[in-house]
Amino acid sequence: FQAELYKQKDGVAMGSCLAPSLADVFMIKLEQKLNKLSFNKPQLYLRYVDDVFCYAFFGSVPTPQLIETQLKRLTDILGDNGYPSHIIRKGTLEGKVIAKRLENPKHRKVIKLQSKLRNIFFILPYFGEETFVLGQRIKKLCKQMIPTVDLQIAYKKTLTLKSIFLPIQKGLDESKKMKNILYSIPCTNCDFKYFGETSRDINIRIEEHRYDVRRHAPNSKIVQHVHEKKHVMDFNNAITVAHETNWKRRTIKESLLTHSAGGKNINDVKFKLNIY
Repeated sequence: FQAELYKQKDGVAMGSCLAPSLADVFMIKLEQKLNKLSFNKPQLYLRYVDDVFCYAFFGSVPTPQLIETQLKRLTDILGDNGYPSHIIRKGTLEGKVIAKRLENPKHRKVIKLQSKLRNIFFILPYFGEETFVLGQRIKKLCKQMIPTVDLQIAYKKTLTLKSIFLPIQKGLDESKKMKNILYSIPCTNCDFKYFGETSRDINIRIEEHRYDVRRHAPNSKIVQHVHEKKHVMDFNNAITVAHETNWKRRTIKESLLTHSAGGKNINDVKFKLNIY
């Protein structure tokens, strides 16, 4: 470090390939000791390599003398690890203040009320038997982590054809009706139509199509139809076919509309659909 060589006397070097294996060995030894405990076993123990999340309930409260001993030991450990003394003092003082507040009968009453079993309702979308398995696992995990909570799980149906293809229009802002839509543009000289979708205002999208025709945009299907057939698109009679906020559903609907045109579509089908 900074042109000086140091010898590591304890632990494993950062980035060493042996570190994960040694961490596993150490943690397995620790877990064996935890399993041998006859009381105060952890209620929940989760581990990933050497990162542990664990909590346990204790049936007794340390005496003031023992608390002071523990605080002194904690202060020494934090100091040895380089923590500033003012941060250590602040933390221990705040801990003592909290402990004093908990000794107040009013705070004890609040804690006692909070320890009563509470019902909490949770909704899961139903996808089959797997949903029930997931629900039971969630209830079990909740019971382990929060014993004072009685989790009640309800199941609801998922998307239906009605919710996907018949979105409710009631109460929508008028300006929003011009966005997230599917539209069609007829040809003045034949019965071909262009089907499109946009998340923006329909008037802006139509104006973009007009601009493509004026500048002869090579990648535009409308421009190709106009040039090859010598036809004129009827932009003034473009209509809104459907409203859909979800992009994927909107694209699928566009493909359905294009497919239902029976070959009289100017645009290509984005999704190849197997429709019988």
